[in-house]
Amino acid sequence: MRRAMAAAILGLCACLGSTALAGTDFTGQAPPEITVAEWINSDPATLASLRGGVVLLEFWGTH
Repeated sequence: MRRAMAAAILGLCACLGSTALAGTDFTGQAPPEITVAEWINSDPATLASLRGGVVLLEFWGTH
């Protein structure tokens, strides 16, 4: 049951997120640098220092 719910939520997020970027092609462009007020369980890092690795950004509770 949990797997089915997680798959449904993930699929819904993928569908909704894809429409927000429709018509925008960022392929080959470097992402803009981000500023983080507070890091949890980590030293401060930059996107440039993470280049070449997999980076997962989770945005929630933003205003």
